[in-house]
Amino acid sequence: MLGMSALADIEAIATQKNLTLIRELAVPGGIVAVDAVIFRRVLDNLLSNAIKFSPSKSQVTLREWEWVGQLEESCQHNS
Repeated sequence: MLGMSALADIEAIATQKNLTLIRELAVPGGIVAVDAVIFRRVLDNLLSNAIKFSPSKSQVTLREWEWVGQLEESCQHNS
């Protein structure tokens, strides 16, 4: 849920830079104990840096994997 929210908030900036955002998010429903404010700050930072350092007309991908009680996020840009 936080991943989708972070992507939605940064989408306008990506569009201005002519970047494609790709979402590969885990199926909602799992429960992971995190500090939502801090985790969202981490996602925002990852996405902002990926957009900042990506050339125009490239892709930024946010991947999310969920295991029992654990969540892994990955942000990748191709340049």
